[in-house]
Amino acid sequence: MKKPTLLQFVKTVFYIGITGYGGAAITAQIKKKLVHEKEWVAEDDFMNTLSLAQILPGATGVSLMGYLGYKLKGITGWFLGPFLYVLSAFLFTTILAFLYFQYNSLPVVQKLFMGLGALVVAGVVLALTGSIFWNLFLTFSQIGVVAFGGGFTAIPLIQRIVVDGNHWLSLIQFRDGIAIGQITPGPVFITAAFIGYKVAGWLGAVFATLGVFLPSLLLMLLLGKFHEQIKHLKLVRVIIKGFLTGFIGIIGSVALQFSEKSLINWQTWAIFFASLFVIVKLKKDVIWAILGTIIVSLLVF
Repeated sequence: MKKPTLLQFVKTVFYIGITGYGGAAITAQIKKKLVHEKEWVAEDDFMNTLSLAQILPGATGVSLMGYLGYKLKGITGWFLGPFLYVLSAFLFTTILAFLYFQYNSLPVVQKLFMGLGALVVAGVVLALTGSIFWNLFLTFSQIGVVAFGGGFTAIPLIQRIVVDGNHWLSLIQFRDGIAIGQITPGPVFITAAFIGYKVAGWLGAVFATLGVFLPSLLLMLLLGKFHEQIKHLKLVRVIIKGFLTGFIGIIGSVALQFSEKSLINWQTWAIFFASLFVIVKLKKDVIWAILGTIIVSLLVF
């Protein structure tokens, strides 16, 4: 296997971060770049790291990038890998959060999010204490510790805590935050930046983002060497399966709540079914559903 320079590693990871859309598609892109194109990681090593990232809580792509970065460039790679991978998503999401909370009363913005709300419902269906900054960090760290399965499985947990518990956002704002997390590159967990911005501005976005990603990165670093010993344990598989089974029911409940607020007329129902068709039947990347939703929303509402 080839060994990258630090600059080569930085450029490649940042490129993956700025172009990575769509859950499992992100891990496929990481594999394509690091295993096949760059030949920095052996396929067996990649698959072993991926299997560990999938059984741990948190964003699979972030955990994967953290441990692969560690294997390629040590602690520097462990830090820079997930940081650069998430950086563009963090910036896009936080900027969009600023625009959303400043200008969400404008008709064009309301039209846009009416359509995106329907897309979020489709996505969810498919997925079937101290200062405020410290509070944000702890809250999202707790989410990061128990969010097995990554992506949409975390939505019910985040909703229960930030909407129902702390009342930091309304259900509509939370739905729109998920939408913004979808239209930006990177993991769905980047919605933490949107919520953090709402609560405490840019610094709040930083603390929330650190909190949601740090637990899985630390677990990957600590358990990576023991992965071969634990990945076949029946107890591990049973625990993870139990978590994911429970989350499926909770996600269904969230989808129903979102649908009550989002699927309100024939236009939003049309976007919902069109999104399912594009993603499931045509097997297109979610970015095409996002772009189509934005265009249609501005035309029909």
